[in-house]
Amino acid sequence: MKLGLFGGTFDPVHIGHLLLAQQSVEQAGIKKLFFVPSGCPPHRPGTLTPSEHRLAMLNLATRGNQTFDIFDFEIKKKEVTYTYQTVERLKELYPGSEICFVLGADSVLEIKTWMKWRELLSELWILVGQRPVFSLEHLEETVRNRAVILNNPIVDISASEIRKRIREGKTVKYMLPEPVERYIAGHNLYRG
Repeated sequence: MKLGLFGGTFDPVHIGHLLLAQQSVEQAGIKKLFFVPSGCPPHRPGTLTPSEHRLAMLNLATRGNQTFDIFDFEIKKKEVTYTYQTVERLKELYPGSEICFVLGADSVLEIKTWMKWRELLSELWILVGQRPVFSLEHLEETVRNRAVILNNPIVDISASEIRKRIREGKTVKYMLPEPVERYIAGHNLYRG
């Protein structure tokens, strides 16, 4: 079985995340795609929205899609967790499965800073979501040889932009699934 892992803070999960996830499933033949919300990401200093809110928003956003699931391994660990540890755990739970890692183009440029990145690339493929002005030419050959560029719609939305708009009292309509937008308003998230 082919599994997909889509890691991130998902703070908040937005339409760009969901479109990339769906395109990964369709184009790579993934049978189950796991969203993996970060607990204590080693490359993301600063404060994250509490994990219970990020998990709730992911649940709301993915409800109704039988191919999507949430793997809360990193959040449950409550300590810095590296991608290779998450992959090892998923391999224990789904022995014999082929694993693909879904990344936005901006994230794939940082992959060489990951712990045990060469070992990871020897075990899995990276599905790269296109972003404006991105090319595989910028990647080291080791990474480029294990990366597949998806033919996804380019939606230039970021979670940081959404948080900023909410702080400024601007609308985020159509940037988020409606249940996530309602959850954010109902829990007064990102207001500053």
